[in-house]
Amino acid sequence: MLDLELLDAGHGDCMILTYGPDDGSASRHVLIDCGTRGTLDRLNQHLVDRGLAGRRFELFVLTHVDADHIGGAIPFFHEGAAGIEFDDIWFNGWRHLPRNLSARQGEIFSTVLTDQDRPWNRHFDGGPVVASGDRLPYRVLDGGLRLTILSPTPRELRRLRRRWERSLRKAGLTPGAHAEYRRFLGGSRTRSTDIEAMARSKFTKDRSAANGSSIALLAEYGDSSVLLAGDAHAPVLRSTIGSLLTERGLERLPLGALKMAHHGSRRNTDVELLELLDCRRFLVSSDGGHFGHPDREAISRVVVHGGERPELVFNVRSEENAFWDDGERRERWGFDATWPDDGEVLRVGTALAARQRG
Repeated sequence: MLDLELLDAGHGDCMILTYGPDDGSASRHVLIDCGTRGTLDRLNQHLVDRGLAGRRFELFVLTHVDADHIGGAIPFFHEGAAGIEFDDIWFNGWRHLPRNLSARQGEIFSTVLTDQDRPWNRHFDGGPVVASGDRLPYRVLDGGLRLTILSPTPRELRRLRRRWERSLRKAGLTPGAHAEYRRFLGGSRTRSTDIEAMARSKFTKDRSAANGSSIALLAEYGDSSVLLAGDAHAPVLRSTIGSLLTERGLERLPLGALKMAHHGSRRNTDVELLELLDCRRFLVSSDGGHFGHPDREAISRVVVHGGERPELVFNVRSEENAFWDDGERRERWGFDATWPDDGEVLRVGTALAARQRG
């Protein structure tokens, strides 16, 4: 069993990965990102409702330093992380970068981890979480969950280092130094309805250094798998997935689900990436706030190029994703779309279909 919960994290990400025997015994958990600052109360309440507060988690992953991923993490850990102890925390801070506000928050989060003497990239001997070397690095957590690192590459971390330092100087902070975090605790939308034209729209890649530094993971457990793309750049994912396919002797990567990169941004999912995947279920985490995600162009690419009758799964209903809640449109283009009930947390299974297992 490998299940993924996508909390309502505003326009950000906050996810819990649960794995273990199918009968639910001895389940283990990984928390990934904490959304915006406004996500904190929902996260804490959900952990209580699930009986997870005060438990031990195998891992916490902070994918990168954008505010919609890290904003809730600083107060979450400052206030005691709901009593949860983590065997390790994966996060690339200043110390891991090769010689916006988000960088400032990254420095603050680094200080929180240091002050609380939390484990930090222990699985990497304190070094960076990075996709490098002749073979893609992976780690197997206690209980058998395999996590393969697909992003970032050293190049993306070098780019982030330059941006990080400039941003911190403007905020009056010194990179790598202790940050007094307690004082910090207080896009254009597409309106086209032409799915075919949107699927053919020219792809312009994401150039954000912070997004490029995002940790992206392929999580595999038994006959289940999910690609957690964070906000990673499409060319990086294409390259690392291509390397993995060569290593495994496959033409396409079988997935039970893809958590789409950058909340379904048109700049992070292209046709070439989709053609590397054997996947039917595509997950989107965003309420459409601030940036109007998911972009219709990105979802149209999934509808047209995402295989036989792809399923779009949204973690909350929003004005932006309501376009896909149209029965006539679904039947014409051959896709399904689902949302959780109001107030419910989206939970999806990631088991591979029989055809994918061969």
